[in-house]
Amino acid sequence: MTEQAALPSERPQFSVSTADQLDTSTRTLCWEECENSEARVNDQLSDLDNLAKEAPIFQVDDQQNLTVELGTEIDPTRFSYITYERDGESGSTSISTQNIEEGVIEVVGDMPKTYVIGAEWYSEGNEKLLGSIYTIFTLEN
Repeated sequence: MTEQAALPSERPQFSVSTADQLDTSTRTLCWEECENSEARVNDQLSDLDNLAKEAPIFQVDDQQNLTVELGTEIDPTRFSYITYERDGESGSTSISTQNIEEGVIEVVGDMPKTYVIGAEWYSEGNEKLLGSIYTIFTLEN
């Protein structure tokens, strides 16, 4: 198997929906040229405050699940999401990362909450990052 085969031929787009389709945009951290990008990925995501401020906001009902589809022939090696919450009163933030199982994210807890959904493709043996994309949005009710 060539390394190329571990990466989808086209950059996939996230499709995120609750009862309705959410109009999210897929951003690319790196594609094919991913040397040293682990650091870039971490830098970009370490700036969650600013990313969250710019993220689109969607209204959802309580306890709705998010369905995430990538529509790609090659599943990502790592498919996960980060939830990010800022406590307005104390200014403290809470961040948690979880894997996405079966393309579903359970929406639980207080709103508003910012979600960063990420997909990464690695070469066999997970040695090299081949591609990394993400989408970010905030849910509130």
